[in-house]
Amino acid sequence: MSSEESSYEEEISIQQTMELRLAGAKKFQVFYVVLYGATLFYYKDASAENPKGMVDLSPDHEVNQSEFKKKDNVFSVTLCDEEVISGSVATQRELNEWIAIIEFNKELETTNAPDRSGSKKKKGSAMKRAKKKAVQKSATSGLGKKIMKMVVNDETTKILHALKAIVKKDTGSSKRAEEIEKNLIKLMVKTVLLIEDKKLTPHQFIVVDRPLRQAFSILLTCFNGKDNVQPEDLLEALHKVELMMRTAQDQLTTLLESQLKAKNVMLIASTFALLADAEFLHRTIMDDSLTLEMERLVEAMEFYTYFHYR
Repeated sequence: MSSEESSYEEEISIQQTMELRLAGAKKFQVFYVVLYGATLFYYKDASAENPKGMVDLSPDHEVNQSEFKKKDNVFSVTLCDEEVISGSVATQRELNEWIAIIEFNKELETTNAPDRSGSKKKKGSAMKRAKKKAVQKSATSGLGKKIMKMVVNDETTKILHALKAIVKKDTGSSKRAEEIEKNLIKLMVKTVLLIEDKKLTPHQFIVVDRPLRQAFSILLTCFNGKDNVQPEDLLEALHKVELMMRTAQDQLTTLLESQLKAKNVMLIASTFALLADAEFLHRTIMDDSLTLEMERLVEAMEFYTYFHYR
């Protein structure tokens, strides 16, 4: 099959059967959901050709993890703090995938429903189809899958889950924990896309990598030796970690501020405001109830520093 005759499955970003709660509804219902460009379509089931409804997304929409009684792994799309649609999926990884790809696709063009007839070919010239595909450039599953593989893989999901648990325990706020997770996913997605579009190169991120790697190295030493040093010495070391992470923050901001909208650049400061705080790091390291989550983060930092030194 030629690229001009590709089926609709090759042009959508993500699709899945899930429970949805539509705006104004009290209950969740099962639908087959397709995200195509900046439009989310929902069908009676996977075999249905025509959608029962749709939601056009825009940059003004927000997508976040939500908490519902008797429902796990729920994302909600809102506009001006009003619920537009909510979806419940089976796993945390699937939840992260939907949040990440919606965050990206809402910046794209809205679309008509994809052709789900299977045997029917799309009408129109090859040039028209190519033009449409260019407009919807990253609505293709190829790029979507690449983003998911690089950003929301198993390892990243474990790290984000651990980090969210740590932030929730420290701040006492589920909302703040979800905000940190969302910010990190959004920044990772946008960074991958900037590199894919050749607007930035991996080499340019070395200025961010160096202080971050140094911060991780000291943080590893602090965690592994926390029971063998004086409290004041531990805190002094963590202040060094804070300084290095702030340096990484400044370098990342300088790198991305000409490429992203101001509201997205602000995500960097919002995220580092907590994660790069010596007092937060000290509380987290010394909290025995967070040992498992910290061990997961330490494992990730060890891999990062090992990989970048080799």
